[in-house]
Amino acid sequence: MSVKELNISPVGRVEGDLDVKVYIDDGKVTRAHTQAAMFRGFEKIMEGKDPQSGLIVTPRICGICGGSHLYCASSALDTAWGTKLTPNALLLRAIGQATETIQSIPRWFYAIFATDLANKKYANQPLYKEVVKRWSAYVGETFQIGLTASGLPVQVYALFGGQWPHSSYMVPGGVMCAPTLKDITRAHAIMTQFKNDWLEPVWLGCSIENEPFINTLRHDTAHVLAMAVQELFPDTQVTIGPVIENGFYYDFDRKEPFTEKDLGTIEKKMKEIVNRDEKTSFKVMSREDAIKLFS
Repeated sequence: MSVKELNISPVGRVEGDLDVKVYIDDGKVTRAHTQAAMFRGFEKIMEGKDPQSGLIVTPRICGICGGSHLYCASSALDTAWGTKLTPNALLLRAIGQATETIQSIPRWFYAIFATDLANKKYANQPLYKEVVKRWSAYVGETFQIGLTASGLPVQVYALFGGQWPHSSYMVPGGVMCAPTLKDITRAHAIMTQFKNDWLEPVWLGCSIENEPFINTLRHDTAHVLAMAVQELFPDTQVTIGPVIENGFYYDFDRKEPFTEKDLGTIEKKMKEIVNRDEKTSFKVMSREDAIKLFS
């Protein structure tokens, strides 16, 4: 059987910046190549320039994720110059990064990914009519809701960053804004609208405050914390780690108290454990059976 060559250019679901070439022999992929042909040249633009130029130049790389580039540019200068950020500055940077990321989810899903599934070539699939009804470009029921809602998080970004996209409010040592209580209240109201208009009723189909789910997540995270501590500090005695109203905590018996540096190391180890994708299970049993299991 002859080798077939399949070229996909561009791969629209990653914004069209990727070409894929696949060679198929007897129904099996024998070779595959990818090529990212877009080169915007910002690496060359920045050569020989004042490092602070990155605060102005790099946010212009993209009309969707300029805040990420600004975050990296300002953080790089903080690292190079050894500048320290106040807690509020860290929060305001994180809010900008988070809101920009959140707005990209519905925009990517509806404008780049889901519209492909409404293509006529999928017409023989069981859920095709429902897909067309929901996700057809511009006219789909949830397409319109999602794209409209995606504009809300960046209103919060603009509230603190002055504008979106292409803001430069993050600077070495902090941010160039001082939000008032009115600003914070408005930001909270905007994100509440985002949650009520799209996130819960359309995207999740449930409340993000779903108590059983949240408690399970917190309980599992407490176990991950205990695993991380025991792997890093084997002599530490694990005591209790219950779920509480706004999170969870864990009590450990250790000769030396944990330091700020230890907390960062523990968090890193927790992420490593999560990435191992170890299976966990939930089982209800009587007190007697539990004693037998752990005795």
